Amino acid sequence: MIEVSNVDFSYRGNRKLFDALNLQFEMGRVYGLLGRNGAGKTSLIQLILGMNRPNLGACKIDGFNTKSRSAQILSNIFFQPEDVYIPRISGKKYISLYACFYKNFSMEKFDRLKDEMGIITDRNLATLSMGEKKKFFIGFGLATNSRYIFLDEPTNGLDIPSKSVFRKAVASSISDKQVVVISTHQVADVETLIDSLVVLEGGRIFFNDYVSEITDNYVVKTLDSVDESDLIIYHEQYPTGYVAVMPGRPGKDGKVLDLEMVFKTIIYGKQRFNKEVVNER
Repeated sequence: MIEVSNVDFSYRGNRKLFDALNLQFEMGRVYGLLGRNGAGKTSLIQLILGMNRPNLGACKIDGFNTKSRSAQILSNIFFQPEDVYIPRISGKKYISLYACFYKNFSMEKFDRLKDEMGIITDRNLATLSMGEKKKFFIGFGLATNSRYIFLDEPTNGLDIPSKSVFRKAVASSISDKQVVVISTHQVADVETLIDSLVVLEGGRIFFNDYVSEITDNYVVKTLDSVDESDLIIYHEQYPTGYVAVMPGRPGKDGKVLDLEMVFKTIIYGKQRFNKEVVNER
């Protein structure tokens, strides 16, 4: 388990980013970590991994404080930052040098992902396109079989077919003995992978719930017109009409997930997007 306990954090000379932040990531779940620009998604990941240190509070993985950056902790973690350091070596050489740091790395799994994702390993990594680099490191990361996998903007640079392959690769490669945290602005790219949603806003956890709670209790509908009905929690106008988020009827409305609309509803909705809204309908 990952535990963030009463964490205060600010960069030197800047306003406080987090104030008494508390959060847990549980085993066997794929988390979507969302927030507006500057909300602190990457900073939170770096705090969890011990790359930054909190002013107050602690971040722990399996009970160990991550500020120690011990080999025992790091050997169970894979982190792909948005901007990956690219050494001027081939993919094959990279694997030969770095796979040993991950005690559960599987070359068999990497070879499978290589075929599925079209990963290039026989060329200098620095000469590859952004999308080709991303595919290599995603494949490598999944092949580490780390208990904790953090992917920061993993689909940036991927074309549409590659995004589909990415989703299939992640879905087929993770187990209930892992935690996967995906931080992204490209919400639609990962909505079929995520089963838990965490939203940062204003230095705190603004929303934290299972996706199933959302799909069980809310529905996204296309409407010809809207009124001031309390049933509409949030809506947007398009040339073809309106898209609205409304309380659903369990067992009657089909389960519809539009994670981008869900995120906008959480941030901009006229009332908090939570179970109290469902109970009021």
